[in-house]
Amino acid sequence: MSLVGLDLNASRARAVTGSETQQVALVRLDGERLELPLALSLQERTPRVGHVGQALTRTRPHLTCQDYFAFVGTGRTWHLGRHQFDADRAVEWTFTALARLLGRASALAVVWPAYLTEAQLVQLMRLAEKAGLPIVGSLAAPIAAALGVPGLTARPDPGLVLVVDVDAHALTWSIVERGGGQFRLRMIQPAPHLGRSAWLRRLLDTAAARCVRQSRRDPRESAETEQSLYEQLLELLDRGGARATQLHLQGPGWFHTLLFHEDDLSVLVSPLLRQTLGELDGLLATIESLGPLDAVVVTHAAAGLPGLVSLLQTRVRHRPRSNAIRAIDDEADYGASLLRVLENENGFVRVVEVDTPACVAHELAMRIQRGDFARGHLDCLALPQQDTQRVRDTGPPRVAFRGHEHVLPAGSFSLGRDPACDLVFETELYPHVSARHAEIVYERCSYVLRDRSRHGTLLNDRPVQQQAALHSGDWIRLGPRGPVLRFLGDSTC
Repeated sequence: MSLVGLDLNASRARAVTGSETQQVALVRLDGERLELPLALSLQERTPRVGHVGQALTRTRPHLTCQDYFAFVGTGRTWHLGRHQFDADRAVEWTFTALARLLGRASALAVVWPAYLTEAQLVQLMRLAEKAGLPIVGSLAAPIAAALGVPGLTARPDPGLVLVVDVDAHALTWSIVERGGGQFRLRMIQPAPHLGRSAWLRRLLDTAAARCVRQSRRDPRESAETEQSLYEQLLELLDRGGARATQLHLQGPGWFHTLLFHEDDLSVLVSPLLRQTLGELDGLLATIESLGPLDAVVVTHAAAGLPGLVSLLQTRVRHRPRSNAIRAIDDEADYGASLLRVLENENGFVRVVEVDTPACVAHELAMRIQRGDFARGHLDCLALPQQDTQRVRDTGPPRVAFRGHEHVLPAGSFSLGRDPACDLVFETELYPHVSARHAEIVYERCSYVLRDRSRHGTLLNDRPVQQQAALHSGDWIRLGPRGPVLRFLGDSTC
């Protein structure tokens, strides 16, 4: 029985698949690409969705349509060339393409953006059924992101989690109330003026202006050159930025390379960061009236926005910090001043991996099939009791990962990307896992976890210093953004 977890928003779709007895695997949704951009190409008689539409963004904008997903059920209409359609029709084309790409799945669970209304969710389910997508349940994106942080699911005490997400439509702030194994969406505050498209436009215009200053050439004068710059900036945001980034521009008879450091990118988008800071301050005032803030969870897409994670680390964890805020507000070199106050990493802001929401959706599909949850959309999720307390059982020592349990030998059990490891993780799905990341060793009548990696290994969200003893119910995370396993069974003689 094939189960599918689908993460879908106004920017793109990502999916994983697998049965209850198999590890999840990534689904290639657009040729060899893992992501399917929600961009329609109207260049041919039949509309096509994916990179073929995204490739027309700057070369033929009159033949492509994006950011339609958020307007389903609103009646908004587009007139592009010989095509006239509304958002519902565009979503139906998208769902039909996904149904074809996902194949014959027996059950599918979806993670939706938090800004969708109840009426829109009902309409999406109707369109999915019409397209042949066997959706059995769905989950709000902020809850899926919070569930991707194992330390939060294991804590029974109540608290609030601020979840930051972004797609082509909006930057969305959400407050998830957590406690007693229940995750409930308490508040949603979308900011359409800070959507991913706004950051892309700002980066493109400021990068082009720098190119003009350096080479007296404007990449926007050529549609093909502008498209190339746009796609390179998309890739930059997708990979979460870099300490040094090169953008290669080639126009008619000229070639130029732009070099950016991480602080340069924050400077380029400083007006957007200032607007984000204003939104954040208002939200923090609201949170203070609701209860204690446990953590800030940032989706992979939001973490790709230059300077956003740094802004959150500074403003949320150490609030108030008047000197840092004055530097942000008054200095022209916004990005550089921000980075100076961020040298001390505190770990309060957590970034979830890009495929975490899809994996959470896959687990939701499994639990709905088992009867743990009712079918339908969930904006409040009560976890089974064993997931919110330390598990104690007398079964054999084993590690559980994505529905499959691996019994541990009375020796060494290795974890990593090396095919010779006892539990192997796919490079594409888990790029931050080392070749031989960690091992579980039986010694002196108990099991211990040993870290062998550069990125580190966490036990119940605490870094492992060389090695640590394991107890039933412990969470093991391979790297700060890596896969999560659970140690079960009697660990002593």
